[in-house]
Amino acid sequence: MIKFSVYHFICLVSLCLLSSSCNINTMQLKEADKGVYLKKTFSIDNGVLNYRIFYPKGFDSSKAYPMLLFMHGAGERGDDNEAQLTHGSELIAKGMNDYNAIAIFPQCPQDDYWVKFKSESQEKDGARSFDIDVENGPSEALGKVIGLMDEMKEKDYINQSKVYVMGLSMGGMATFDLLWRMPNTFAAAMPICGAGSPEKANHMSSVPMRIFHGEEDSVVPISNSRVMQAAIESLGGSPETYYYPGVNHDSWTNAFAEKDFLSWMFEQEIVDN
Repeated sequence: MIKFSVYHFICLVSLCLLSSSCNINTMQLKEADKGVYLKKTFSIDNGVLNYRIFYPKGFDSSKAYPMLLFMHGAGERGDDNEAQLTHGSELIAKGMNDYNAIAIFPQCPQDDYWVKFKSESQEKDGARSFDIDVENGPSEALGKVIGLMDEMKEKDYINQSKVYVMGLSMGGMATFDLLWRMPNTFAAAMPICGAGSPEKANHMSSVPMRIFHGEEDSVVPISNSRVMQAAIESLGGSPETYYYPGVNHDSWTNAFAEKDFLSWMFEQEIVDN
């Protein structure tokens, strides 16, 4: 009888350990933590990244979900873990519930940028041109985002074939930057009023993409998007473009109003990832 009990005890312990190892990437969420932007921090060797994460109301960690990374503009930098929700968060929240997906909104610190610039010039009318650094590693802030994304992609509840990225202004630049710094990661990309590195277009030509820009943008001129469009097309890519006549820098308003803004994105999927 003693041998029998010891044997079953050992079996029970073994099963518990096996269960723990198999479910290391699963988790349980309170109902109150679903359908809201939770405040989180991601710690890495060189510091901490503030971010908000949205789990849909029906979230179940035993299932796999699409994931959207949203990159904000320069005006939303800071350390409050709030400002990055200024543009697009309401639309995205509704979309995440409608399409049963997860969204991440990281926040760039005030003293950093999502991308590194070799140089930046400004015209008398305020328009700027950008020479983005592609020879070195990412900015400190973007490096943390990459670390966060690498960690999230390992979660059992993330569908790695349906990971997406979009961003506006500085975040539009980050969208282009992430496509070549994290190749074979994103099933679709939507840069809004951004700028990129045409010399890296070979990493973007196969990614389904929609580019948005105002034709009268006085902050990040539309020429930046046109250059990226041409570079991608020269390599066989076919980005869809939405160039808005008479619209200045806030072309995200027009982009968010496109009736299939999110539905198009969720239709995209990496095959044989």
